[in-house]
Amino acid sequence: MIGASSRSQRWLVAAAAGLAALAVLLAPWWGAPMDDAFISFRYASQWAAGQGLVFNAGERVEGFSDPLWIALLALAVRAGADVVRAAQGLGVACAVAAVALVARRLRGRGAWAAFGAVAAAVQPTLLVWAGRGLAGPMFCALVLGANVALEDGHRDGRPRAGLFACAAALALTRPEGVAWAALLVALAFPWGRPASTRRWATGAGALMSVLAAGVAARWAYYGALVPNTYRAKMTGVAGRLAHGVSHAADFAASPTGAVTLLGLALAAVLAVRRGRATPGPVRRLAAQVVVGVAMVVWMGGDWMPAHRFLVQVAVLGAVLVAECAAAWWPSPKGLHVVAACALAAALGAAPLAWGRLPADLDFYRAQVRTYERVGLWLAAHAPPTSSVACDAIGAVGLRSGLRIVDFYGLVDPAIAALPAAHPERPAGHQKYDVGRSLARDPDYVLLNAALLFDRPVRTFAALQALYPDGWLYGEIVRHPRVLERYEFVNVPVGRGWLPMLARRDAPR
Repeated sequence: MIGASSRSQRWLVAAAAGLAALAVLLAPWWGAPMDDAFISFRYASQWAAGQGLVFNAGERVEGFSDPLWIALLALAVRAGADVVRAAQGLGVACAVAAVALVARRLRGRGAWAAFGAVAAAVQPTLLVWAGRGLAGPMFCALVLGANVALEDGHRDGRPRAGLFACAAALALTRPEGVAWAALLVALAFPWGRPASTRRWATGAGALMSVLAAGVAARWAYYGALVPNTYRAKMTGVAGRLAHGVSHAADFAASPTGAVTLLGLALAAVLAVRRGRATPGPVRRLAAQVVVGVAMVVWMGGDWMPAHRFLVQVAVLGAVLVAECAAAWWPSPKGLHVVAACALAAALGAAPLAWGRLPADLDFYRAQVRTYERVGLWLAAHAPPTSSVACDAIGAVGLRSGLRIVDFYGLVDPAIAALPAAHPERPAGHQKYDVGRSLARDPDYVLLNAALLFDRPVRTFAALQALYPDGWLYGEIVRHPRVLERYEFVNVPVGRGWLPMLARRDAPR
């Protein structure tokens, strides 16, 4: 009884250590959400307002990838919360939960539980994305919750209902959550225990029912079996894999990836030295890390900073290092664990102190603020029946409240169905058809909001000199329909001007 109490206190101390590290490093990186997060915000706001789960009123297009996240945000909006603050608060809460679950997952590993919690808390992926408004931290917390249930089930031979609940929530949070759910459920199979096998089969059957209900609901509401975002982002296999491999290599070269690679290397050494006697928790963690990276490679990687799709992989990598260390050295001296925690903190803090990450985050923060200002300007100056065409649809869409014509097709099935116009560009930015989008007669056309001028722009020649032909903005400012029917409107943004195109016959 005393031993059980001592173990409980140890993992609570480990959780406290990890959460303290998270709190210290998180505060400076509480920043503006990414523009993609505002897409989910607009869906949640529309749903809460009774417009349905739509981006544009009356257009049923599933231009999001995170239905459970949107449902939680919609509930917050219905309760009177600001959707942006609700998303940031929920993200931070999920990051806190993930670190606490790491400590709980490492219960019984002595001082290495504290190392695992600290190493997870200082992962830049978790720190950066905690307050950015996207579902990554929640996905990570669900993966950790499933891992806690997975190991508890293997410890006493009885699959836990919590594992299947977390697996179902993962499948409803992101498209790759279906693959994660399948992997976790497969790892939970109780070999050689017939009674437990029946319990496992019941849970797996319930999970399949949830997945089938989700697909049926999508088909009934949107008339599609997969989200429109999947069609917009998934292109040719060869090009997608090339982007994915490049993204995985960039992750491996980062301090975050170094921790994950260390965990895999230690697991490999254990497998060689101990063979089939390798601890089951180590094997299961290594399988998740490898498959998790493979999923991101298959998806084509990502263009955003700090490897947002690898948050759960980075945290599991830290847990894997702790598990391997506990297998090699069950009773380390306290000073050695403190030194290991300090090294993990140094690796985690490195990208936040120097390198390109701070500059990248500052750039995207400024970009989103510009989009928000443009959206608010449109809300104040354009009739509510107006429409605006743009490539960054999130903040402009939420703040303006206007109908959006999406150049990249996230909320436009016709564009999403096209072949990739620029396969060399990141997923989600490869498909567009300027003529098709302009044929919808948008009242306004928004160009690159990251480029501000120190004086109002009056001529198309000035923009054509900036944007080369053969790319989205270059095609827009050279398109005959634009040259014939649109004129300049210069929006004041801070100390600069953002040129926007307005249809000459549009109501003002």
